[in-house]
Amino acid sequence: PTYQSSLKWTASKTALVELIYSLRETKAINNGTIEIKELAQSMEIFFNIQLGEPYRKFNDIKTKRKNQASFLEQLENAFRRLLD
Repeated sequence: PTYQSSLKWTASKTALVELIYSLRETKAINNGTIEIKELAQSMEIFFNIQLGEPYRKFNDIKTKRKNQASFLEQLENAFRRLLD
């Protein structure tokens, strides 16, 4: 049977790409050996979203954005507030 998730990604696609690359680079999934394309496809299924080309979005993050990890900073700040 095909997996059908009821979850929906409601942040930006760029935010999800930040998360995907971070999960791989921290070796949080498959000890970092998973390909970005495979991880992105899994996230698309899990969160019911079409990312398009994650490599292109990553390149945009690298070249165009002043605050390159804004979503990750939001995650950290939200978690710290929760702890306080």
